[in-house]
Amino acid sequence: MTSISIDGPNFGLQVGHNSGNISAVFHTPPDREKTPPSPSSTVPFDRDPDFVDRPEILKQIHESISKPGARIGLSGLGGVGKSQLAIETSYRHRLQNPDIWIFWVYAGSVSRFEQSFEEIATRAGIRRQRDPEANIYELVEAWLNGEKSGKWVLVLDNVDDDRFLRERPAPDPKRQNRPNKPLLNYIPKTSRGSILVTGRNEGAVVKIVGRRNLIQIKHLPESEALELLNKKLILPQDQTETSNLECSKRLVKELEFLPLAIAQAAAFITYFSPRYSVSQYLEKFLNNDRGAIMLLEHELHEKDSLNRDWEAENSIGMTWQISFDHIARVRPSAADLLSLMCFFDRNEIPECVLFLPPKSTSEEKGLQSDSKKRSHSEMEDLEQEFVADVAILRDFAFVTIVHSRSFTMHRLVQLITQAWLKKQLGKFDFYYTQFINNLRREFPRRFRTPEDLAKGRVLSPSIFQIHSFAVDRRRSSAFGSPKITSGEYHLLSMAVFYEKQAREKAILDFLNDEMVLHTQRLCDRMAEVTPHLASDSREMLLHNMQSLTTENKVDITRRFSELAISEERLDGVENMLHRLDESGQNLTLDFTKELATGLEKLKEISSVSDVNPAIDQTRRILRACEEIDNKFAQLFGFRTLP
Repeated sequence: MTSISIDGPNFGLQVGHNSGNISAVFHTPPDREKTPPSPSSTVPFDRDPDFVDRPEILKQIHESISKPGARIGLSGLGGVGKSQLAIETSYRHRLQNPDIWIFWVYAGSVSRFEQSFEEIATRAGIRRQRDPEANIYELVEAWLNGEKSGKWVLVLDNVDDDRFLRERPAPDPKRQNRPNKPLLNYIPKTSRGSILVTGRNEGAVVKIVGRRNLIQIKHLPESEALELLNKKLILPQDQTETSNLECSKRLVKELEFLPLAIAQAAAFITYFSPRYSVSQYLEKFLNNDRGAIMLLEHELHEKDSLNRDWEAENSIGMTWQISFDHIARVRPSAADLLSLMCFFDRNEIPECVLFLPPKSTSEEKGLQSDSKKRSHSEMEDLEQEFVADVAILRDFAFVTIVHSRSFTMHRLVQLITQAWLKKQLGKFDFYYTQFINNLRREFPRRFRTPEDLAKGRVLSPSIFQIHSFAVDRRRSSAFGSPKITSGEYHLLSMAVFYEKQAREKAILDFLNDEMVLHTQRLCDRMAEVTPHLASDSREMLLHNMQSLTTENKVDITRRFSELAISEERLDGVENMLHRLDESGQNLTLDFTKELATGLEKLKEISSVSDVNPAIDQTRRILRACEEIDNKFAQLFGFRTLP
């Protein structure tokens, strides 16, 4: 028997003719150690040359991820710039730490999450040649945990729906390499790596990083918003933007200082230049809600200029509507609440009007429905449901809780919610009708108490929005639907009546305050006058002033007018006293009696019929002052009255 041994990678044993058993032991050659790849970055975006620096936030992020094993979260309204901050952070961190890995994992879906892990494995040189079906998640997890990885930062971007990250995947017989535990568990907690999470859903981000490690990203300051607008506007050299600074300020304010909305507006103006300028865009945006919604939903032609993921929407309108769809799937009652809230005045939405009819019965549901028909436990359940609905809307930054019973919203959120409802058959009309019904139920019929006036103050701004809805309805109707329904008219008339009552009360309160102020000023001036008077005149004057300031205020408007006249007279008297002090003389007893008589007459005003006599008496006092002033002029050669 002849045998030949074959070495090398194609090792084996060749045997000639043989009638017996053959046994052989082969030892596979050891894997050759390859030089590990140098640390690099898998961030799929170029650095944005138009990025507007946000130094305080970037410093906070950098300091946080520099700590071993840190987990940091960025949450905020869609389009507020969370991913852009993460991109800029990754580039700055790599420049300062070239020996560190930066991994970008898109967490919007299972497939994209797996693709990101495949990219990590490829870039880090994680080998699986012997078993192509090996679990990529386990391989990457082991490498991240091992010493070979060195230091790394992993960006988990777009964590809006964390359920697929936390749930155990269903078994799949066709895939041996399917993950066998929740995907989030494959990102290890180790001192060698830090994790930066971004997401619109604050609750989902908090579950990963913890409340203390959350950074809430708000809108840009005005100066930074203007800088972004100017950077993103790209106009031909022969077509310079001529709008003034105030116009640009107004535009970024109307866009709620949101980076994506500002970049979207700049791209629109650039693309349609010279047809559109900043001022023309602003005019179209403010002209009516339909025009504003059209601009907010406009898809940009140059998506790469925004440094956004290819699956992400590149308009603020579509970005938010995706979040609305998500909320409607995971918690329909929260979507119902958002749909109702979008019609109210955004500055103050009280809880008392946020109730909806249930889908299957005629009885209303919500915290403000008829509590007499419900048990205590039912009311507690309703309150818990309402709190949970508000929580998810707050987590997505669509509403802000002012205090426990009142909320605010961004105007853009309201507009885009209304546009979202119009795309669903009958939804807009359903929630608008409920908005009208809730206002009719809660708006006071009369304003007899401070509570009624307070409630009217809160609700009347929402009622006055009815007119704009009616105008928009008429514009969008081919047949010109009625401008206003009977229910809308009823509400508007009640709100107008409230405004009349409130304004009258405000005027009276103002006059009352002014009367008190003028009376006090009179008293102060009289205190300066009295030292110059004889004792009997002083007592008479102080008695009359005390009576005037302590009696009940019968007619505020009338007293205010008379006191104003008296104050004008005292201006001259005060000046006269100053001159008399310089000359060393005293006022005559006759003049002080005239002054006291006038004050007494003013004190006695108690009805409308007394107004004219009081005015006549005051005029007589003024004439007496003029006569004294004439005598004063004869003695000293100059006058004191104005």
